[in-house]
Amino acid sequence: MSTLTRRTRLPLLIAVAALLVAACGDDSSTASTSPESTAAATTIATAETVAPDATTGDTTAVTDAPTTTVGIPEVPEGTTLRIGDQQLTLETPLKSSGQIDSVQAALEFSTFVGGPPLLEAFNAGALDVGYVGDTPPILANARGQDIVVVGAWRFEGNLIALVAPPGKEIASVAELKGKNVAYPSGTALQAFALKAFEEAGLTADDVNQVDVGILDVLGALQSGEVDAGVVIEPILSSYLESTPGAKVIRDGQGLTTGLQLIVTTREALEDPAKAAAIGDFILNEAKAFRWSIDNQEAAAQAFADANDITLEAAQALQAKNGTKLFVPLDDEVLAPLQSLADLFFTAGVIPDELDVTGIIDDRFNPLIELANAG
Repeated sequence: MSTLTRRTRLPLLIAVAALLVAACGDDSSTASTSPESTAAATTIATAETVAPDATTGDTTAVTDAPTTTVGIPEVPEGTTLRIGDQQLTLETPLKSSGQIDSVQAALEFSTFVGGPPLLEAFNAGALDVGYVGDTPPILANARGQDIVVVGAWRFEGNLIALVAPPGKEIASVAELKGKNVAYPSGTALQAFALKAFEEAGLTADDVNQVDVGILDVLGALQSGEVDAGVVIEPILSSYLESTPGAKVIRDGQGLTTGLQLIVTTREALEDPAKAAAIGDFILNEAKAFRWSIDNQEAAAQAFADANDITLEAAQALQAKNGTKLFVPLDDEVLAPLQSLADLFFTAGVIPDELDVTGIIDDRFNPLIELANAG
């Protein structure tokens, strides 16, 4: 078992979209010293079926029924995993629950504000795995970057909105034609904006995008220089409460996938030690999400402490986020991601059509299912 060896902080750490998660504790297998030995078969369920006796009709236990097994990664001693995080979303649950003690690799966390700078760190060879929204991996692959999705969870809440500041007579998305709208390119905020425009019969060319960072959207709204902006939680609730006259002109209901993604590179997956460490990390993180459902008050308190907000504010965000678990990378993930890729192609954001099956690696699905089983 390992401990957190080092944590790097990048600028603008906190006060962006609060994606509330937490964690649970469970020991994983002892680290192997052989790089070739990357997994051990572990029984997760023994199916004891009952069948009628052929002569008496009595039921008899069938003890040789097949068992369900999953390979638990064995991480070579000395392996380090460099993790790109956002808003302490991955780190807080592991630490607050003690689950970090079950992670076999040594972990080095770096925190980013938004997916684009995190993916640039991959380009620089500074990360092995990271967490982003639904949009960055699609845009990264469209420009030829080596990024692969290996895990996912989905938020059920409504955490994003197009907002008009006070004094702007904007009542609908359609009225944004020819107006200035603030949202950052390369993020889930851009994806939401494009869908909202499409729903209203507009295209991205019908509005004047003010391309600012996630944290800078609020400043653009407060300056009065834009007619609307895309804002995410917890900034959204705070802005609406503190700004009389500001109004939501379209929320995210039905326009967002809710997907949050764990990404790595093909190069990392080709390294047996790194691949084992990534699998073990996903297993423990997924256990963390499972625990958060059963321990909501503790999860909220851990998030409040990590982000310097009140417990009440954390609980409000928790309620808004809805129940969440890691999900297998199946058609329910592929379909919305493909729809998003198609939207970006139609809108001219990416030059060519993209088949998202080429950016998905589902080898860790059994570990996610094991974690969700409790």
